[in-house]
Amino acid sequence: MLVLQNNSFVRSDNVYTAQKQNYVINFWPEKAFYIGAVSGAGSFVEGTYYYFTGNYYAGEYKNNLRSGKGTAHFTNGDVYVGQWKDDAMDGDGTYYYGGTKSGEYYKGKMSNNKMNGKGTYYLNGKKITGKWSNNQHVSWK
Repeated sequence: MLVLQNNSFVRSDNVYTAQKQNYVINFWPEKAFYIGAVSGAGSFVEGTYYYFTGNYYAGEYKNNLRSGKGTAHFTNGDVYVGQWKDDAMDGDGTYYYGGTKSGEYYKGKMSNNKMNGKGTYYLNGKKITGKWSNNQHVSWK
């Protein structure tokens, strides 16, 4: 558990940081904050990044970019659960439109934040399976 006191934060440029061992809270005024684990060099490893717009991401990082397994929640209600690479949805994942209980979602390959590769799009019990390119269905199974 990370326990901090009021004087725990140190300012460097435009970020306030409080760290205890390999856990940190970074706070960028009027932008975002990060709570989670960091490497010995101070890079994000695994944690949650909250944007003041209402979006947030919980998961793994590499070189301070979302990489590995993670979940993103967007202000419009959409949710993405899956693989990330270099700060983009990339690999196997599920993208829920309007939330995880909306009945509309895509499950399959993603790259560059879009449906790319084999996958299935579900809408209220109906489904379209095949190959996708830049969010467009291009061929059947």
